[in-house]
Amino acid sequence: MLRSLRVTLLFAFLAIALAASGCSKNSGGARIAAPNAGGGGTGPAPMTMTLDGVPWAGDMPGQNPLGDMDSLGLRFIPAYRAAGPGQYQQAMLTLMCIDAVGTYPLGMGPLDRGGNLMFIDGGRLWSTPPTGAAGTVTITAIDATHIAGPFSCDLEGDSTTTPRVRHVTSGAFDLPISANTVRTVPNLWSAVTMTLDSQPWTGAFTMPMGVMSSMTPWPLFGSGNRSTLVMVWLGMYHGTGHYSIPPDSTSTGAYVELSSPESLASWGGLTTPGTGEVVITNVTATRVQGTVNVTLPPFVGTSTTRTITNLQFDVPLTLSMSSPHGAADAAARLREDLRTFARPLPPARAARPLLPGTIAAARRR
Repeated sequence: MLRSLRVTLLFAFLAIALAASGCSKNSGGARIAAPNAGGGGTGPAPMTMTLDGVPWAGDMPGQNPLGDMDSLGLRFIPAYRAAGPGQYQQAMLTLMCIDAVGTYPLGMGPLDRGGNLMFIDGGRLWSTPPTGAAGTVTITAIDATHIAGPFSCDLEGDSTTTPRVRHVTSGAFDLPISANTVRTVPNLWSAVTMTLDSQPWTGAFTMPMGVMSSMTPWPLFGSGNRSTLVMVWLGMYHGTGHYSIPPDSTSTGAYVELSSPESLASWGGLTTPGTGEVVITNVTATRVQGTVNVTLPPFVGTSTTRTITNLQFDVPLTLSMSSPHGAADAAARLREDLRTFARPLPPARAARPLLPGTIAAARRR
C-alpha cells in the first residue's frame, strides 16, 4: 500500500509535468507541432487573464479544449497564443479533485484538492509554487456539460528565470465537458488546513498512511508545503473520539511532529510531544476527518515553541495499512517524501508547448 501510494503520487506529478513542459520522445530539442492555424476557431478564448498588467487570451484555432476529469481526478485546461513566427505561449491550469462549486487554493500537489497554473514563454516556465497559498480558483459553474470560473495567483520561475515572479489577475476559463469525462472524484484526495502561530496554513501535498490497531504510535498522515511539514501520529486506534497529547492513563494518545524542510528544525514528536489533542470527528469505510490543537516545544535545531490551532484534516483511510519495517521506517519514508515535494525544482530545460491530444499519448509512454 505504501509503495502504491508513492507510485500514484509520482504518476500524478508526471502527468502534470508532461502537460506543462511538453516532454516528448523527440530528440535534439525538436519543437512539437504548432496549433493548426487553419480553419474554424472555437469562439471565445477558453482562458483569459491579465499577466503582469497586460491582457492575455488563449487563441487556439482548430483546437477544442475540454474541461474533462481523468481517472486521477485531474483536469487539464490549456490555452495557447501566438507570440511570433513559429513561437507560442502556453498557459496550463490544472484542477485536482474538484467536482463542486467553491473557492480552492492554487499551488497544490496532485492529490490535494485545489489547482496549479503553469505558463511557458520562449522556453521559460513559471508555475504556482507549492505553498498552498499561491492564489485561488473559484468554480462558479460545474455540471454535466460545463465548467467555468475566475482565478488569480503569483507564478515563480526557477533561479535562472527572468523575471523570477509573475502576477496573474482577472483570470477566467470557460470550457465544455464531454460525455466521456470521469464523473466521480477518486478517493485519493486530501485537504489539510490549520492556523500555525496565528497565521493561516494550507497543506500543498498530503500523504495519508491509514491507521493500525496497535499500541505502537503510527503516522496517520503527513502534510506539507514549502515552509513547513506536519505529521500526525495515533496510538491505539479506536475510531472517533479524543486522543490526548501526550498520552495519559485514561485515553489513547497521539503525537504531532512539525518540521522545516529547509533548516530541518523540528518541534514535538514522540520525544517532546507538547500538550493538546487530536479529535477524530468522523470515520467512514474510506475516509477519516478530524481536528488538532497542540502546543509544540522545540526538539532539534530551534529554541522556539510553535502553536497549531484548529488543524482540520480530511484524508483517505486504509484500515488494513501495514509496513513490514514498522512505524519508524514508515515515518522516515514519509518525512523524506514530504521533503522531496517541498524542495524547489532545479533549473528547467527549455520548455515547449504541448498540444491537446498529445497529453494522453505522452502519458502512455
